[in-house]
Amino acid sequence: MDYKIIVLVSFLLNFSLVGYLLLMKSEPTKEQLQTVPSLRATISEVSFAQKVNWNESLPWINYLESLTLTKTINNIKNDPLYCERVKKYKENHKATFDQRGIPVKKDRVVFSQYPDYQLIKQVITNYTTLANLKSQPGNSEKKVKAEKFDPRISLFMNRRITWHRYHKIGTHFLCEGQRYNHIPGAEKLNYKDVIANTMREYGEYYSGREHCFDPWKIMPQTLDLTVKEQCLEFKSYLQQSLHDPQIRWMIKKPRDFHRGSGVRIVTQPVAEVILETPCPFDELYIGQRYIKDPMLIEGFKFDFRVYMLIANVDPLMVLYHDGFVRLSMSKFDPNSTDKTSHLTNLKVAQTSLNSKKMSQEQQELALQDQSWNYNHFENYLVRVGLVEPGWINQLRTQIKNMMLHLTLMNEKYLLKHPGVFELVGFDFLMDTNFNLWFIEANLSPQISGTSEEKKELNSKLSKGIIDLEFGLLHGADFDKLLEDTYFEWVLDERKQGFDKYSG
Repeated sequence: MDYKIIVLVSFLLNFSLVGYLLLMKSEPTKEQLQTVPSLRATISEVSFAQKVNWNESLPWINYLESLTLTKTINNIKNDPLYCERVKKYKENHKATFDQRGIPVKKDRVVFSQYPDYQLIKQVITNYTTLANLKSQPGNSEKKVKAEKFDPRISLFMNRRITWHRYHKIGTHFLCEGQRYNHIPGAEKLNYKDVIANTMREYGEYYSGREHCFDPWKIMPQTLDLTVKEQCLEFKSYLQQSLHDPQIRWMIKKPRDFHRGSGVRIVTQPVAEVILETPCPFDELYIGQRYIKDPMLIEGFKFDFRVYMLIANVDPLMVLYHDGFVRLSMSKFDPNSTDKTSHLTNLKVAQTSLNSKKMSQEQQELALQDQSWNYNHFENYLVRVGLVEPGWINQLRTQIKNMMLHLTLMNEKYLLKHPGVFELVGFDFLMDTNFNLWFIEANLSPQISGTSEEKKELNSKLSKGIIDLEFGLLHGADFDKLLEDTYFEWVLDERKQGFDKYSG
């Protein structure tokens, strides 16, 4: 069948070009792609991504405007000649490589200011050579003399997602031959209001084709209360259900609040206060529809923490990694105002255990039960007769598809510097109909080891990131390195056509 006719039928029937190409089981020729815009061209249009030099782009301009430079911060002196020192060091020192094509431990030099109690810092300390020991967390209180960055550093890995605002890229750090674990602009993913508005904008492109993408079937309907029209819409919903005791909405502080803080259940008294507040709100708030029928495990609410690694931005290389199922600490009551009944994150769990005056040993045992790996979760669902063995792979595919959309709609914010990467923690909720809901993204997610399952998986995650980034830095066989990790492809823009998409 002629390709042009297929595309025309696709358009008339409102089906996606992707589906037709998959049915054809072959990729269009170069000449055919000249006739019809490629999927990537469509995606680029949606995400407003433009091919410009990273140091001439809007994210770079925004980054320069955000700089807050001082001579010394966290026991590190900003040295304007640092990149010259790095260049000189690399000219005079040749790294030794292992059979995988990445440097041996003595040449895997990492600067990291993650706190020592985090599992990822323990992996960095044991698996690499830690640089600038005087600048480690806690030393600032010991009046240790400030030092300059070590020119041996190849990887900068820090918890603070805006760390780059205090050290200028290409001058004070991230010189040629170095990589850094935060992408300037990616902090937008942390802002729930920005995510919701970007989701809304991205969804407008699919108007009339909601079977391809419907924002409020991926994310619970979310309204930005600082936007008058959305604020008034939120109030109309509250007014309609004002005398209904059932919880239908939550309000959240959309920025710089995580681990359950900044969240309020909209009870009738709260709704009455909101209805009397003029629109738009002066203070940043979002209203988000409450998922009233979450799937439960033995009466407890749960969610999924999943990891996504943007391993590289140009070309864009995005990877999926299993996380954990996290259970709430109290049995679910849809009308309860107790956060421990509705929220599942570690901080809320720890606060709940502390309030119950449990011993340290009792708390550790409780936290081990609070997190399940995905195989544990599937085994439970199989045992209670809800799914067949192998179902978890369908879930992974669904999450990968959501990750692809979330990446592409937010790509416009990212600085396309060749040396940056980012680990993102995504939280998802599942309802009783097996619908998956995106709740929020967390940059610099806490990598903990509160159970043996969690410690094993997160140690593998941390080592995998280090190996892959050193592999990219030194031109090792990335796909071979990937086979030794638990990462799976979401998007690989090194490839052409539909080969780049996975899931």
